[in-house]
Amino acid sequence: MKISDVADIINVTEKDPSNCGIDVFVGLEHYDIAEPVIKRFGSTKMLTTATKKFEAGDVLIARRNVYLQRASLARFSGLTSGDSIILRVKKNLCSEKTDYDTMCKLLPFILNSINFWDYANTNADGTMSKRLSPAMLLEYEFDLPSIEEQKVLAEKLWAAYEVKQSYLKMIDATEEMVKSRFVEMFGNPITNPKGWKLKRLEELYTVSSSKRIYAKELCSDGLIPFLKVSDIIDLIENGAFEHSTSITEQRYNELLEMGQVPKADDILITSRGTIGKCYIVKALDKFYFQDGMITWLKQCKGNDIESAFFVSLFQSQEFAEIIKGITNKTTVTYVSLEKLSKIAIPVPPLALQIKFLAIAEQADKSISELRKSIDAIDKVIKSLINENL
Repeated sequence: MKISDVADIINVTEKDPSNCGIDVFVGLEHYDIAEPVIKRFGSTKMLTTATKKFEAGDVLIARRNVYLQRASLARFSGLTSGDSIILRVKKNLCSEKTDYDTMCKLLPFILNSINFWDYANTNADGTMSKRLSPAMLLEYEFDLPSIEEQKVLAEKLWAAYEVKQSYLKMIDATEEMVKSRFVEMFGNPITNPKGWKLKRLEELYTVSSSKRIYAKELCSDGLIPFLKVSDIIDLIENGAFEHSTSITEQRYNELLEMGQVPKADDILITSRGTIGKCYIVKALDKFYFQDGMITWLKQCKGNDIESAFFVSLFQSQEFAEIIKGITNKTTVTYVSLEKLSKIAIPVPPLALQIKFLAIAEQADKSISELRKSIDAIDKVIKSLINENL
């Protein structure tokens, strides 16, 4: 069957989106890669260009940059940009091969199969920002199992998807619990209602950057990774990174002798471009980092704040506002070492910090197990799609 056999492209234009009485807008930024359902949207209030109307039950496909694999079911009505293609299953669809209700359930998964995205990438127009034309989308041809097998397949796919959503909600609830316990135990870190002693950041850590590394000292095949801001973010979010630049082990050892290499429990903070992301250095870490882009907090002897507690404190919403207030607004935003050093940090008793960190650690373990389960479900879903559609 072809897409044109089961669905129509909808082109209902709204020329005045900010005054049409619809305040739901799905732009390309609201799609999630390889997700069958759209869960995010924005407002139409600031829109000045024409948009297209979609209805609950339509499937939206991002036609630009098709390599990103963005096609999702909308469970609500709204407006979308001209860079989206709107597909609606034919209301009178009924044949020996499929029917309306079954196709409504399967179409979001058909459009998230390896076969479809291979087709889309091969047949998209352009080079830098490849676009899939509506006509080419309608020509996509796919095989279906029997109607009885389709119904069973749809039931399995949506059951797996709903279990995944329940796990994601459990992760959100666990994270909210940790935030609530933090506030309960320590209060607002800015207003400091519990009256904890305050110390400037420079009293808790030696605040510095790295020693400058010159281009001639960098290489692509050295043994010691040279971290950029994006690498730090990958470390924080994924626990790993793929570096493209290195320094030699000889240079690393020279820096080590000068005390210019971060050690376990030191903290690296992104301080240029992306600001305020924190990474706690682990015992086995062996790398160097970009000067001027990343701030280095060196542990001081007798320090009375745990690194993990500091990170929880520093990355709270309240501290995010403080960092925003001291950020220099230039072509590339940055926060200076001097301003960062003067931030006042509330320091509760160590015993209380450790008690909170035990709660947070247990929560992290629970979240880690949930994420493993989610990864397993994703594999099941992909397998069902690619083996049957």
